[in-house]
Amino acid sequence: MLGATVADGVFFVLTYYGVARLVTPEERGALFVLGGLLMLYLAFLTVRTAGRRDAGTLPPRSKRWSTSAVGRSPFLLGISVGLTNPYQLGWWVAVGAGMVSDFGASVAAGFFVGILSWTLIVTALVREGVRRYQRLAPFIAYASAAIMVGFGAWFLVVGLSTTIP
Repeated sequence: MLGATVADGVFFVLTYYGVARLVTPEERGALFVLGGLLMLYLAFLTVRTAGRRDAGTLPPRSKRWSTSAVGRSPFLLGISVGLTNPYQLGWWVAVGAGMVSDFGASVAAGFFVGILSWTLIVTALVREGVRRYQRLAPFIAYASAAIMVGFGAWFLVVGLSTTIP
């Protein structure tokens, strides 16, 4: 959980000091559109796997990375998955760069409140809910997908309204 948040922090710094400074106003709209499409795709994948019988279950201990140093440290696992996750990287390049370009460093507080809320609250609810009420896992996935659709649509509207005169 903390490792994934640190990975987002790294991406924020790289976006703020790198990508966002290179993005022209014309390119921001395209990045928002790409980010919206990415969010809609992630929502689609979430819905597609939500109804699976094994959705939300933990893999058996033998299938986890428990034998490696990364697997034994939740922080290292979180940061390594966060830094190598193509969807997370794609989100920061597409949506993050556009948001940071428009709002500057002031958007950092909102990003990290959202990230911490997501990682702390939602993952705790999912973990506890799946453990106690595995049949609720699909509903949690559908709710997450609905949130992603909402943000994806918002990013598309913002992107298209700035791209199309």
